[in-house]
Amino acid sequence: MKKLIWIIVIALVCISCARVYYSKVKTGGTAVETVSVSKGQIKEYLEETADVKSKEKKTIFIEGEGKITRINFDVGDWVKKGDIMLSQDKADLELQLRDANAKIDAAREQIKGAENTNAEDKIKAAKAVVEQARVAYNAAQREYEKAKKLYEADVISNAEFSKSEDGYRTSKAALDAASAQLADLQRGIPQYLKNTYKSQLEQALVFRDNILRSIDKQQVKAPIDGVILEKNVEDNSYASAGTSAYIIGNVKKLELEANILADDCKDVHLEDQVEISGKPLGNSVFKRECR
Repeated sequence: MKKLIWIIVIALVCISCARVYYSKVKTGGTAVETVSVSKGQIKEYLEETADVKSKEKKTIFIEGEGKITRINFDVGDWVKKGDIMLSQDKADLELQLRDANAKIDAAREQIKGAENTNAEDKIKAAKAVVEQARVAYNAAQREYEKAKKLYEADVISNAEFSKSEDGYRTSKAALDAASAQLADLQRGIPQYLKNTYKSQLEQALVFRDNILRSIDKQQVKAPIDGVILEKNVEDNSYASAGTSAYIIGNVKKLELEANILADDCKDVHLEDQVEISGKPLGNSVFKRECR
């Protein structure tokens, strides 16, 4: 019975197909394009969207310390190597630089004075001072001895005697000081003292160089030519050393980065041909090797 039913169903299908075919033939049929069958090469394509990234990019860090007083570039701007991208406050450093220069000048004057200590004109002037001090001392000594005798004889008061005594002691101190200064000039400045002056000069020079380097660090300069991809600082904000300020990319060296599914990775190999297209390329297709 089942066999008979299947035979009837098949017969009905065949009759229906025959009617459709007859109808097509009767109405002229449908035109189709035919091609000759031949052997060819089947290619498999994997289509993905890729991100354009700079192959050469650099993060720029701030080396100085302080308030940002000026920002010269923003995201998307072109910069050339050496361009000043931002500046930080350097008023305190400039004051320190002035102080360092003053110390350098003072140290140089000390060295100059030590080297010219034995000059004949200075020694001659010192001898004249000593001679004047000796004359004053001798006069004060005579007055003192005279006053002493009069005081012992109750001719003058104690106040008058004390005044004469003070003048004598003052003149003696002045003579001793002038004589010591002359002796120093004749002996010259000790070598250890000259070395001390030179050491002070070297320290002042090192201090000044360190300040100059610190001032230079208050400006951030572009290390390469490129376009600013990121800006991480704001004007009038405080920034310390090590703060990331910018990220610069070289747009002349770009690369495409695409994420491929794990199941498709087995079919992708180095040096496979890649076709690149997109609106920025004018919808043109460029062929490159996969690297």
